[in-house]
Amino acid sequence: MRVIEYQFRGLPHAHIVLRLENGPVHSNIPQCIAFIEKYICTTMPVLDEHSTEEDRRYFAAVESQMKHKCFRGYIFSTSAKICYNSYLLKFTGENGCINNQGTCKRKYSDQGYNLETTFDEKGYPVYRRPTPADQRIIPHTRDILLDWDGHANSEFAASSYCVFYLYKYLYKGNRKVQLALKNTADLHDSDEINIFLRGRMLTSMDAMWRTFGYQTYPAPDPSIRLVKVILPKEMETVLNDNHLTDLYVYFQRPESLRQMTLCQFFNNYCYKYRLTERRFITDDSEIADDGTPRYCHIPATSQTKSFYIYKRQRPQDCLTRLSGVPPDAGEIWYLRLLLREFATTSYKDLLSFGTTTYQTFQEAAYEKGLLADDTEAINTFCEAVLFQPPSGLRFLFVLLTCQGFPTLKIYETISLRENMYADFITQYSDNSLPVATAEANERLLEDLYDRFSRENKNMEDYGIPKPRSFQTELEREQNLVGDSATNSAWLNTLHMQAPNTEEMQEAYEEITSAIQNGESKFFFIRGCGGAGKTQFAKKVLHILYHYYIKYKAK
Repeated sequence: MRVIEYQFRGLPHAHIVLRLENGPVHSNIPQCIAFIEKYICTTMPVLDEHSTEEDRRYFAAVESQMKHKCFRGYIFSTSAKICYNSYLLKFTGENGCINNQGTCKRKYSDQGYNLETTFDEKGYPVYRRPTPADQRIIPHTRDILLDWDGHANSEFAASSYCVFYLYKYLYKGNRKVQLALKNTADLHDSDEINIFLRGRMLTSMDAMWRTFGYQTYPAPDPSIRLVKVILPKEMETVLNDNHLTDLYVYFQRPESLRQMTLCQFFNNYCYKYRLTERRFITDDSEIADDGTPRYCHIPATSQTKSFYIYKRQRPQDCLTRLSGVPPDAGEIWYLRLLLREFATTSYKDLLSFGTTTYQTFQEAAYEKGLLADDTEAINTFCEAVLFQPPSGLRFLFVLLTCQGFPTLKIYETISLRENMYADFITQYSDNSLPVATAEANERLLEDLYDRFSRENKNMEDYGIPKPRSFQTELEREQNLVGDSATNSAWLNTLHMQAPNTEEMQEAYEEITSAIQNGESKFFFIRGCGGAGKTQFAKKVLHILYHYYIKYKAK
């Protein structure tokens, strides 16, 4: 594994991690130390009359390339007194290795003398440095240094911390700096893509490397092809924009490929609007020697252009995976489950089992045996029926649903659903039972819609129908206001139950004055536990309600 790191000063360098077949066993400390002593050098070589030409070359390489040079960082400053190439420099410890205490952050200035190699408590090697001349020698391998003839730091990594090095340091990305962009006046604040593109900072070498098409770190071998799963409404939106989706292409595949699952299909076939590869220009036969299609033309429709499905040249060099979906995502998770297991030609085909076409992918997945068991959610709900009021059951239903449990059976089972709207049905006792049940069920859906909205979830994603009408968040807050008399009564009750202290009254009058005059201000309320912050906030809220009612009346 490797990655190239570009510097804002100096040349780029590569970080390479190698795993050796004949390397030492990590749990065998003496064996690891023997390996380090043999292959990793941290001492300054000594020349004498018996030294060979290679020894002299090695000595020169260590002297010029492998000695750490401590550096106190600098920044450009208008208040500094040191001038370098017409720039004023102010030395700091921010981008150098010397900290504020004057010691090296890389531990080259205070390492001490180590007569033998050991390991610290984190599993990092503490290299042998027996003399003062060895204190600033960077660990290296003699053969690599001679062959490379440049800086080549070799380290021994035998602990679990190597994982952090791989996935944190290698892929940490460009250096993060604080900056102010002056070229974004024409962009909206939420246009994150263009703001990123205009604010991205690359070195000249990084830019040229990308221009030549080289890779900063190696591509996976074999390559990974991710196929995105989308719901019917999303596909309709994409097709209306005259674009293709992977799933639509899969549904349109020819009859001879109908036995393939989604992953199998894209592992063997690709699609393009035009066939430009030379192998199809020189040989236009549509059927391969093994009887499978080499390519096929899919005609245009009212929503999409015509396109070609063609066979990959080397299917073995590719792995196809469905893009990840969390289990609590609702219907799309069950759709992904069905697409992973079954070859299909449409959404309707996935929803069908036997002679029945189900309304949700959750039901279809359950009937096709992909959900091991939904009894855990049902048993939990049935147990709660014994001691929870209807509002508690509605809370539990939403909680189980958002946690990824298949709960559609609970809603569809009339005897279980009745427990969730038992408090609503009593409000319609004057009506006939069918009318009362329908109205109570509508109130149930409105309540569930509100609860799902608070969790930033869409109840339709879980196969649960939306109510015929529902309130927005603003409308729900407006309904809490009530009329002027009710609001005044609540405010008087709060003042009686929890009178303001002298300090509270001063803040209360200031906030009330700001509300009355329409001033834009921020107020921060602080106090220890039990000081009355909650009651104070309720009073302020009812003052806001009072002026809202007054404004609405005008």
